[in-house]
Amino acid sequence: MIGFKVPPEKLEEVENTYLNSFVPEMEKHRGFAFVLVFRNEDTNETFEISIWEDEDALRESAKEGGVVDWKTKTLESITGVATVIETYELRLIT
Repeated sequence: MIGFKVPPEKLEEVENTYLNSFVPEMEKHRGFAFVLVFRNEDTNETFEISIWEDEDALRESAKEGGVVDWKTKTLESITGVATVIETYELRLIT
């Protein structure tokens, strides 16, 4: 999960970056399933949750200089705000 703030005037640029750059690049990596982006309109807090098929695919994407570094640096350059990276394990309870 990547957390960051998106000022309202930067929202369209961030959305376009996901559509035209981030998602197409992540789709090139083995094990990428999909990405969800949540944003709180009142606080500008935004979270990206990317879903990967397995832990090995996630680890590969998180290697230094990999997809995660590239995305966080790009988001920071757009928003001017530092990103926070956290890893969670998804447990499906049915």
